[in-house]
Amino acid sequence: MVEQLIHSERRAFLSVVAASIGHEINNSLTAIQGFVEMASRENADTMLKDRALKVTLNQTEKLRALTSNLLQLGKSLKSNTEQSKILNLNKEISSVLQVFKETAKLKYCQIKREDSSEDIPIRMNPDQFALLLSNILLNAADATSNIGTIEILSYQDQKNSHLIVTDDGDGMSPETLDKIYEPYFTTKELGKGTGLGMFVVKQIVDNFEIRLEIESLAGKGSKFHFIFPKAIES
Repeated sequence: MVEQLIHSERRAFLSVVAASIGHEINNSLTAIQGFVEMASRENADTMLKDRALKVTLNQTEKLRALTSNLLQLGKSLKSNTEQSKILNLNKEISSVLQVFKETAKLKYCQIKREDSSEDIPIRMNPDQFALLLSNILLNAADATSNIGTIEILSYQDQKNSHLIVTDDGDGMSPETLDKIYEPYFTTKELGKGTGLGMFVVKQIVDNFEIRLEIESLAGKGSKFHFIFPKAIES
C-alpha cells in the first residue's frame, strides 16, 4: 500500500509538471503561429510584419530560457565546475543585459546600473552565470509586471565579490519564501510559469559555493544578494 501511494503521488506530481511545461510551450507556439499567419497574408502591412517578428523573437527567447533550465537539471556538479574559470563580474553582467536588450526582454522595465570598468573576479562557468542572472532578471520583470525598476549593483570587498539585484515588484510572503527553491513551485497561473527558475538558481549557487541572501516583503519588492567566494587561480 505504501509503494502504491508513493507511485500515485509521483504520477500526480509528474502530471502537474508536464501540464505546466506543456502549457508554457503551447502558449509560446500559439503566439508565434498566430502572428506568423497574420504576417503571411497578402494584405499584411509592414507594421504587422514587424510586430510578428518581435513576438516571434520574444517567444523564441522564452522557449530558449525554458530549455536552458530543463537542460540544467540534467547536468552534474562535476561537468559544471570543471569548465569554470576566472571571470570579470561586471563584464558578464553587461553581456547578459546586452542579450536581453537585443531580444527586447525587459523592454518596459527601468534598469538601474552604473557602468564600471572595475575588474571584479569570480570563478564560474560563464554559461552558468548567464543562466543564473537571467532567471533572477526574468523573475524581477514578472514581479513588476514588466514595467518596474530593477537595480543591479556589483562590488568587491577584501574577501568576496558581490552582486545585488533589487526590484520594486510584488515581493514575497514568508510562506512563498519558504518554498521558493522547491522544484516546480510557482505562484503564477498554469502555463505562465514552470517553477524551475529559482530551483535552477539554487542548484547553480550550491555548485559554485555562492551564498545567496534574499530579502522580500509582500508589496515591497525583493532583494537578491549573491556573495561569491574569493576567486583563486587554480
